[in-house]
Amino acid sequence: MPLWNRLARARGTERAQWHASLLFTAGAAALFPARYTHAAVGYAAAALVGVAYAGLQLLPLTMLAQTLSADAGRTGRRRAATFTGLWTAAETPALALGPAVFALVLAVTGFRASDADADEEVAQPAAALTAVAVGTSVLPALVSLAALLLLGRYRRESAAPAAALTRAQREKDRAP
Repeated sequence: MPLWNRLARARGTERAQWHASLLFTAGAAALFPARYTHAAVGYAAAALVGVAYAGLQLLPLTMLAQTLSADAGRTGRRRAATFTGLWTAAETPALALGPAVFALVLAVTGFRASDADADEEVAQPAAALTAVAVGTSVLPALVSLAALLLLGRYRRESAAPAAALTRAQREKDRAP
C-alpha cells in the first residue's frame, strides 16, 4: 500500500491505477501456465496478483475522493452520498456476477463437488481442472483488461478544490 500511495503521489492516481491493473492482468495471466511449470512460477504470479490487488483496493477509493473534491469545486455542492451510492450500486452486482460466472463455468465443465465429511478426494474431469485454471487466471485477466477500457474514459476535471467553496456554500452544507 505505501508503494502504491507513493506512486500515486509521484505520477498521479490514474497512472498508478493503470500500473496496478496491468500488473494484476500480467500476474493473473501468468497463473495459467503455472500448473505446467515449476511451482516458483505460480508463487511469483500469485505475489504479483497480491501486490497489484493492494493497489486495486486503494487507488479507486482515492480516485473517488478526488472525484468528490473536483465535483464539489466545480458545482459548489457536496454529493458524496450520491457518488458513493452509485459506486455501491455498480459494485454490488459486479461482485455477485464474478462468482456466478465462475460457478457456471465449473458446472458446464463437469466440476464435481466433494462432501466435506468424506475422506476421499473427488476425481475431477480434465475439463473441470482446466476451468479452474482458466477461472482463476485468464478470466480475471480479461476482466482487468475490460476495466482498463473503463479507466481510459475516466477524466477528473481540474477544478477548484473544495476548500475554495464560498463561505455561504460551506455554511449551507453544515445546515441540518
